[in-house]
Amino acid sequence: MVRINKISKLLGFSFPAIVLIIGLGCAFIQEQIGIISSQKTKAITTVPMVLTDTAISSVQTTQSLTNTLTSQLASTEIHNLSELNSIISSLDWTPSGGYTSLQVPISGDLQVAEAFSLAAGDLQAPPTCTERTDCRHTVAIELTTQLQGFSCKQTEQVLWREFCAEVSIPTGARFRMRGILYDTHPGQWNYIPILQILPASDVPCLEGEFRCAVDNTCFVGFDDYCRTCQGLEKERCACQSPEGNLPNGSDCQYWQSGDVLMAGKCRAGVCK
Repeated sequence: MVRINKISKLLGFSFPAIVLIIGLGCAFIQEQIGIISSQKTKAITTVPMVLTDTAISSVQTTQSLTNTLTSQLASTEIHNLSELNSIISSLDWTPSGGYTSLQVPISGDLQVAEAFSLAAGDLQAPPTCTERTDCRHTVAIELTTQLQGFSCKQTEQVLWREFCAEVSIPTGARFRMRGILYDTHPGQWNYIPILQILPASDVPCLEGEFRCAVDNTCFVGFDDYCRTCQGLEKERCACQSPEGNLPNGSDCQYWQSGDVLMAGKCRAGVCK
C-alpha cells in the first residue's frame, strides 16, 4: 500500500487510478499468455506426422471401429427377407485368413419382426468375389455360438468345413452379421465368401472365450483374438498368451499365407 501511494505521487495519478491501471495491465498480460498458449497448442496438433503402413492401418481401423460402435447403439428392425438381403449386400466382405491381422467390420444389432428362413443359395456373392475365377461364387452361412433359437435347416460341406445351407431365424431374434472372403488356398478355390451370423453386441461371451472390447465380439482362440481384435502381427501373436509374452525359446508357429506354416522360437515376444 505504501509503495503504491509513492508511485501515485510520482506519476501524478490518484491511488484508485493506479489500481485500475495495474488491474488492466494484469488482464492484458493474462490475455497474451492465453493467446501464446493457444498458438502453441495449435502448432502441436497440426504438426504433420509420418505414419508407417502399420500406423495408417491402425488409424483407419480405429475410425472404422468407431463407426461400427456408433451403428450398434440401437437395433435395426428387419421386417422381411428383402430388407435383410439389402443389409447383407452392403457388408464389406473383408479378405481374411489365419494370417491376417485386421478387425473385420460388423453390422449393427439387427432384430427380426417375424420368423423366416435364409437360404445360402439365394444370397449373392459380392463383386469382389464374382469378378474372380478363384473365388467360390456361392455364399456359405456360418452360425457362431450364443445364437438363441437359430437352427440350420440344411447343411453343406464346403472343402473341409460344414456350413449352413439354410438357416431358420426366429421371431424377435437379435443378431449381427459380417461378411468375409476366407482364404482357402490351396483348395478348390482360393477364397470362399462366408456370411457369419453372430450374437447381438450385449450378449456375454461363454466361459473361456475372449471378448473384444472394441466391438463386443467373442473369440474362442487367443490367436484369433490377438490378430483380429488387438491387431497384432501374426509373428507376435504366435508368442503371446493371455498373460503376456511366452518365455524366450518357446516353440512357436504361424501361418505365413493360406498354405505356408512357419515355425520358430519366441524371442522377446516375437516368433523368429
